[in-house]
Amino acid sequence: MKEQNEQVYHTKYRRYSTNTLLDMLMKLDRDSELYLLIMLILRNRNCNREYFSKEAILQLERERNIRVQACKIHFGYKNQAYYTEEEMINGYVVPNYEELSPEEKEIYEKKGK
Repeated sequence: MKEQNEQVYHTKYRRYSTNTLLDMLMKLDRDSELYLLIMLILRNRNCNREYFSKEAILQLERERNIRVQACKIHFGYKNQAYYTEEEMINGYVVPNYEELSPEEKEIYEKKGK
């Protein structure tokens, strides 16, 4: 029996991190063979409190970075005009020539020459 458990333990799932294995475990049916295999792997790992606290800190940092990236807003610099609400949501869209005011069209034509 011990040899069989050792053979099962030496699979590709052994190289996965504990967090990955725990995520996989949540998605599996408890009666499946893969569930039992992952449980054996996790049970045989020697993880102490410090390891789990480091993993928890790393996971919290990843989640914070995701939240920061999702809520990122750029207001510009002091010498720039502020973005409108639409520009903040969609980003700045370069206007067509027809959408320019007469003064802007004049500036555009002068720069083209």
